[in-house]
Amino acid sequence: MTCLVQTGGTREIYHFHYTTWPDFGVPESPASFLNFLVKVRESGSLGPEHGPSVVHCSAGIGRSGTFSLVDTCLILMDKRKDPSSVDIQRVLLDMREYRMGLIQTPDQLRFSYRAVLEGAKSIMGDCSVQVTQLTPNHTPS
Repeated sequence: MTCLVQTGGTREIYHFHYTTWPDFGVPESPASFLNFLVKVRESGSLGPEHGPSVVHCSAGIGRSGTFSLVDTCLILMDKRKDPSSVDIQRVLLDMREYRMGLIQTPDQLRFSYRAVLEGAKSIMGDCSVQVTQLTPNHTPS
């Protein structure tokens, strides 16, 4: 989609919709979620040159909070080249300073930790299956 902005210029807008998150609970495996995150990142739409990114779900703190927490932790791990240097709990508490209630349920928090751990394996090259090679319909064996 292309929109006209007040400056007379145009801006391209990307819309991504993650459809495999169940209405209640969390996905069984972080694989398809991480694949989705990779696709969003590959589009470049999360980069600072594209303006603010909007990540949302029904309440704006559960699924979108999970996406934001996992993405932030993986970015920090990649920049530092040391996954153990990222304190996931501290990152979450820092994020909650700006969005109270981020990550609504214990299941969402557990899923976030699992996704960060799986994503870290990929970053460090310590995984037999690269996240970018997984399909959106991947299910655990």
